[in-house]
Amino acid sequence: MKIRLFAALAFMFPALSGSSLSQPDSFLLSTDTLSASYIPTYIGNGNIGISSSQTGVAPAPSYMVWMYDHAPHDVARIAALPAWNALDVFNGKKWLSSAPQDARTLQRYHQTLNMHDGVLETSYIWNEGGKSVRFAVTLLASRSNAHLAAVRLTLEPRFSGQIQVSFPIRQWPEPQRMPLGDDAHVQNHITNGHPDVWYPGHMTVTAQGAEARPNASVAWVVAKPDGAPSAVAVVEQLLWKGNPGKFSVTSDTASRGPTLMVSFAAKA
Repeated sequence: MKIRLFAALAFMFPALSGSSLSQPDSFLLSTDTLSASYIPTYIGNGNIGISSSQTGVAPAPSYMVWMYDHAPHDVARIAALPAWNALDVFNGKKWLSSAPQDARTLQRYHQTLNMHDGVLETSYIWNEGGKSVRFAVTLLASRSNAHLAAVRLTLEPRFSGQIQVSFPIRQWPEPQRMPLGDDAHVQNHITNGHPDVWYPGHMTVTAQGAEARPNASVAWVVAKPDGAPSAVAVVEQLLWKGNPGKFSVTSDTASRGPTLMVSFAAKA
């Protein structure tokens, strides 16, 4: 049984489009190796920029043009949008987010960056707790609609039992700021291969909501860059294909941000 779930992030103007153009192999960069020192890649469309994650489903920073914070004593920084591109899967025993990222747990791992179409594809088989689920994750930033990015998740459970998939939108923690705006002498250190003087700016969520609907569920937040008058609305719409039988969607607006939760019964 295959279930396809689409989480579309829309900035004011939701729509969905894609590219079916072919491309030479020279536009494809691939890896079959899981690494503790994973270096993310980026895709974008000139309006939205998105960082990758190793599993394709972990929260990763994304940015939008003109969205800069202005915190006291710091320089202006491009602010990370609330994390919309994360999802988590529960196989009845464990959540994917808590699984070790190694070849024993995530089998047949493959990630490809398509530099022609601006698409990142990640696939693997999650094998843990005696249960196996095949994942195929596609991340894209639309070129025909500059306000749209999307994650497509294809799940293929290889066991019979209950599956849960969560789609949260979360405000990022505030960064450990440095007083670079005060012309102070700041000692620079390298952390994970990057200077620690560089970190994204911060947005604070000022409003949020979620609604579970029969065929398409919606969660949203309004966020403002710290110390700036601008604001952005992040709207996540969840669509699905497939015939999972008993299928339910719930919404939750916890203090940390809204979450859409999908539950269905898998059959091997």
